Amino acid sequence: MNYFLPPIKLIDKSRVGSKVRKVYDKPMSPYQRLIASPDLSVAAKAELARRYQSYNPVLLQQEVYRAVSALMELNQQKALMRRQSLADAALENI
Repeated sequence: MNYFLPPIKLIDKSRVGSKVRKVYDKPMSPYQRLIASPDLSVAAKAELARRYQSYNPVLLQQEVYRAVSALMELNQQKALMRRQSLADAALENI
């Protein structure tokens, strides 16, 4: 998702008396920053553009939510198994 979200980058920070003056770059997504970079080859830019066109932010976000839900469910199952094994061990000691 970070591929599509445009963060604001801090360019300069200077102190004027007791105040701090901050200058920010215009908001650009990481993809836009890479495309604007003169350090990237034309072939790499073309590959990035091809990938960018193939991504669907809504579907990516849904995949992330599904993966997080699956991880949370696994964590809950693991915690339940831990509690059950602790309970079993406590019963054996009685």
